[in-house]
Amino acid sequence: MRAQGRKARPPEVEYRAAFGRAVRARREQTEISQEELALRIGMSRRYLAGIERGESNPSLDQVLRIAIGLDIEVADLLPSRRQRTATRPTGR
Repeated sequence: MRAQGRKARPPEVEYRAAFGRAVRARREQTEISQEELALRIGMSRRYLAGIERGESNPSLDQVLRIAIGLDIEVADLLPSRRQRTATRPTGR
């Protein structure tokens, strides 16, 4: 249950956050810095950081560039509905 008076985040916000966590996890797993990945895919490090935090809403083209830069399939970065709710940080 959520605290009384708090609104649930819209599903698209949860998906963005889950996508960002997947990008960060894969990037860290492959030991690539944000700066290196950003240079590799032609994106600003600041924007990439916003994606990883779930604050920025990347276009499909940008999602594809990120996947290529991480040498994985786009689908590997997209959360299922179960992952979206299961990996949501608590206390928000």
